[in-house]
Amino acid sequence: MSSNIRLEKICQHCNSVFVAKTTKTKFCGLKCSSKAYKKRKREEKIGVAIIETKQKIKLTTKIDIQEKDILNVSDASILVGCSKKTIYRLITEGKIRAHNFSERITRISRSEINIFLETPISNNKLSPIFKRGDYYTISELQDKYQGQYSKSSIFQLLKTKEVRKVSQHKKVFVLKEEANNALNS
Repeated sequence: MSSNIRLEKICQHCNSVFVAKTTKTKFCGLKCSSKAYKKRKREEKIGVAIIETKQKIKLTTKIDIQEKDILNVSDASILVGCSKKTIYRLITEGKIRAHNFSERITRISRSEINIFLETPISNNKLSPIFKRGDYYTISELQDKYQGQYSKSSIFQLLKTKEVRKVSQHKKVFVLKEEANNALNS
C-alpha cells in the first residue's frame, strides 16, 4: 500500500529536515534510526546500572549503621525506617534519649534505639476500663454549663487545673469527676 503523503519533518537524531512518507516517521533514514536505537538501549543499561549501584550503597550503608554503637540522626532514621523529623520529634517527646554536643551535633546511642523499638506501642489511648458514661466530651461540658464557657476557655481551664484529657477518634474525653471539680472551683 503506497502513500501519497509527503511531509517535511525534522529527524529526532540528527535534527536535519527530511521528507517523510508517513505521519509517524521519526528519523531521516536507517542510519539515524539505528543510532537512536543504540543510544536508547545504552541509556537504559546505564540507568539500570545506576539503580543497582544505589541499591548496593543503601545496603552497605544499612550494614555499616547496624555495626555502629553511636548514631547521628540520619543514621537513626535509616535504622528505624522513618524521617529525620520523626527522630527529632521522638527526642523532644522524650521517647528516645539523645546527647547534644552542640547545636548541630546530636548523637543517639544504639541501645536507646533498641529500647525504643522493643517497647510496645499501646493501641488504646484510653484507660483499659473505659466506660463512656464516666467521661464528658468538651461539647457536653459546654452544654452542661449552658454557654458559660467557650470550648477554648474549657480547654484552658482544664489545662491550668492539670486535668488529664484523653483523645480517641477525633474526640477529647475528660473524666466527669475531674471536669466538674475543675470547672466548679
